[in-house]
Amino acid sequence: MKVRNGVWVLSLMMGILARSVIADEKDFPILTVAVGPVSLFLEPRPQPHDSVPAGAFRVKYEGRFYLSRSVRVGDALPTGAWLRTLPGARARVVFTNGDQLNVGPSSFIKLESSKSGEAMDISYGLVRSIISKSGPRNRLRVRTFSATMGVRGTDFVVESRPSGMERSMATSLTLIRGSVELTPQGKQAPQTVKMGQTAFVAEKKPVETFATSRVELKRVTLLTEKPSNIEVPVPQELASSILELEKKARDVSVTDILAHAASAEEWARLETLIAKRADVQILNQEAVAMRIEQAPERSPGLDRLMDEAKRRTKRSARELQELEKDPYGLYFEGTQSD
Repeated sequence: MKVRNGVWVLSLMMGILARSVIADEKDFPILTVAVGPVSLFLEPRPQPHDSVPAGAFRVKYEGRFYLSRSVRVGDALPTGAWLRTLPGARARVVFTNGDQLNVGPSSFIKLESSKSGEAMDISYGLVRSIISKSGPRNRLRVRTFSATMGVRGTDFVVESRPSGMERSMATSLTLIRGSVELTPQGKQAPQTVKMGQTAFVAEKKPVETFATSRVELKRVTLLTEKPSNIEVPVPQELASSILELEKKARDVSVTDILAHAASAEEWARLETLIAKRADVQILNQEAVAMRIEQAPERSPGLDRLMDEAKRRTKRSARELQELEKDPYGLYFEGTQSD
């Protein structure tokens, strides 16, 4: 084990995998919530690995070979590693400054850092990000197959799923607070998506922006929040460090939520929760609840897109919803080590 910034970072694997976790001294986020099966994909190679540490898997995805194993609360998400959640699972990672990523079920994401800044790749799935406007990731880039998003510190949800057309992916961007600049693939001009809006873009198609409906807000928050009836075990030796990270996350949420309060009534509601020392999840839920009160019940634009998808693909609404259940799970090939 190794101590970094007062947080025990558990070595995920011995040998090769352990070196990949501790080799870089950058600000790795720490897993503070893991509900259901959550795993890391590390050490990508064009050829299979010669050896596989105990408890790990050799996995092939899109022509690359990885070593993978399950992760627990307290583990780090190193730069360049893929984080995967299976259907029904949730993961939450927090950076040392309090920036937060809430990863929904059936998701596959990667964080990268380079001279040009930090980026998050979403191969598929759904992530709610709460990023400090004054923090180190206030220039975060989020990339999917069909778009790139430039973040300037905000609370937003990005989802990347099959669009219903063969080999085509679509991206939706929902702004809970702040604004994000969205650039579709190709030579299209970037568009600014603001609070209260959801943007939708399929590969090589124009961006369509609609008012975010109550139905959509409830859906995306439900998929990224830890179910309130599930207790997440935290190793005793990590409890104080995890609590400290979540306090920093709370500070980031409080600052951003108050900055975007739309009325004196909203401000008073938030100050009441803050005075009661409500935890970060309750505050994040309240931030969405206030947006839900102001949102239309349905979004005609998004409803129209769903109807078109049903006609184009001959799929029912139920079948389209099933696409959220790890649509690429069958493309992973893995074998457990002896």
